[in-house]
Amino acid sequence: MSTNLTIKVMRDTETFRGRTLVDFAQEFLRWEHATADFSGRTPNETLFLAGEPRFTYNSESGSRSQPSKYHTRGRRKDGSFDGFTIDKSNMIFLVAMSARFFVGEEDPYLGPLTNIQACQYACRLHIQETEALYCTIAKMDKSTGMFENRQELEVFYIETPPMEIQIPKDCRLCDKFEIPITEGSHYGVFAGYVCAIKELPVDEEYIFEYGGRGFRGYENDCKIGVIVERDSNKKAFGVGKKPSALTSTTIYPKGFPIPTDDTMILPTK
Repeated sequence: MSTNLTIKVMRDTETFRGRTLVDFAQEFLRWEHATADFSGRTPNETLFLAGEPRFTYNSESGSRSQPSKYHTRGRRKDGSFDGFTIDKSNMIFLVAMSARFFVGEEDPYLGPLTNIQACQYACRLHIQETEALYCTIAKMDKSTGMFENRQELEVFYIETPPMEIQIPKDCRLCDKFEIPITEGSHYGVFAGYVCAIKELPVDEEYIFEYGGRGFRGYENDCKIGVIVERDSNKKAFGVGKKPSALTSTTIYPKGFPIPTDDTMILPTK
């Protein structure tokens, strides 16, 4: 008989390892705009999972589009594992649906974002229009090899304060975002729905399934496998290699209030 998983989710009113959800979101934003790779397996390191940006230019129209909404890492057809293997001390920070904008960018729908208030407005608008979003976790039954006892994960809406990001020359994802970003210093904000898992039962394999439909038809559909070990001598997350991609997560809380600011300077076409 199946029982509910014991999942320790960090709430938006608490701190964990001296940091809030907003602090972790800032770390995530810096990470995804860096090399987007893990430097190695160290105690208490964070595994970031979010929807992988895959935007490319359409050769005919010149516009940018998303060629595929699917992102899968877990068990291959031959049974080998291509997900992430972590220690019991490694926290998982899941980004379900998110938006990030920097001063000087031009939103395809709102026009030039000339100040930080315009970036905040764009982030909130993109997140507010998210719908049909879902996120679940399930544990593998070792006797059958099937994932059972699927549960929904609770997520929280967060915004970062305005922050400066340094984009290195070797940023792997610079040209994969919907709005490509260049090397150098950028000033912007991040908003989204996140779930931070402090701890999962060890010696188990899990599958996270999440996705949804975002602003102007953006879609995301992810299935990510994670193995939690009691202890490990591996030098990096994954199976003897660094992860090659980001991932995503969440369940959209219907009617969740989106913060507004009457003094906000809105972008104009």
